[in-house]
Amino acid sequence: MMEWRETTLGELISLQRGYDLTEKQRRPGTVPIVGSAGVHGYHDTAKAKGPGVTLGRSGASFGKVTLWKYLFRLPRYLQNFVR
Repeated sequence: MMEWRETTLGELISLQRGYDLTEKQRRPGTVPIVGSAGVHGYHDTAKAKGPGVTLGRSGASFGKVTLWKYLFRLPRYLQNFVR
């Protein structure tokens, strides 16, 4: 039988800030660029392997948790993701 133990989130997962990708740097592709409000566009290269979890970093999306079932790339300053 398993027992509950008290711990911190940092002991279970590692959070990383999203990657910078300006509009000018985007290249046509099928990899979703995800942000706190959903998919912001597409790119040709993934920076994270799905499934994955993102966590909103600021504004109205602060603390919003989203599960992504596919490869994704994150825009700057919007999210943290679980590594």
